[in-house]
Amino acid sequence: MRPLPAHAFACCTSWEVTLNGYGQVTFETNRYSAPADKAHKHLTLRAYPFTIELLADNQVIATHKRCYGRHRTFWKPLHYLSLLEQRPGAFEHAQPLRQWRKAGHRPMKPCSLRCANSIPAKSQAIRAFVQILQLHQNHAPELIQAAVEEALREGLTHPAGVRFCLNRLVDPLRW
Repeated sequence: MRPLPAHAFACCTSWEVTLNGYGQVTFETNRYSAPADKAHKHLTLRAYPFTIELLADNQVIATHKRCYGRHRTFWKPLHYLSLLEQRPGAFEHAQPLRQWRKAGHRPMKPCSLRCANSIPAKSQAIRAFVQILQLHQNHAPELIQAAVEEALREGLTHPAGVRFCLNRLVDPLRW
């Protein structure tokens, strides 16, 4: 008998896929988004029975629920935040965010927009809001909301102030 392999067997099919101009890959007529800041032109897609994984350099960069329907698009708005920070004029017209809003998702309560709205220039305000939204990649929405409310109470109306309050909530003994 031989020893077991060093890693678990992946019960999936793997495909080399190419990222299109919209930051998506196509698998079985469906399109799945990839994070704009981590994706390469050529990715590996692993199709499990219930999930889809996208890999870049053997690192999982995105996971989606697998769809057996046809011609559907699956966006994750957090995948596009780095692009929206660079192009704030596209914020109102970005398809992933419009679809997110249409589905009723509200990443933050309206009071949290005051942090971004206190900044005079609209493009800078959108960049600030996107920087706050990017915190969702590593923290729970409730924790971010609490940090935003605390930042507003203390007059810290900039993303750095929100990050400061968030760090205080995550590790209160350090502060």
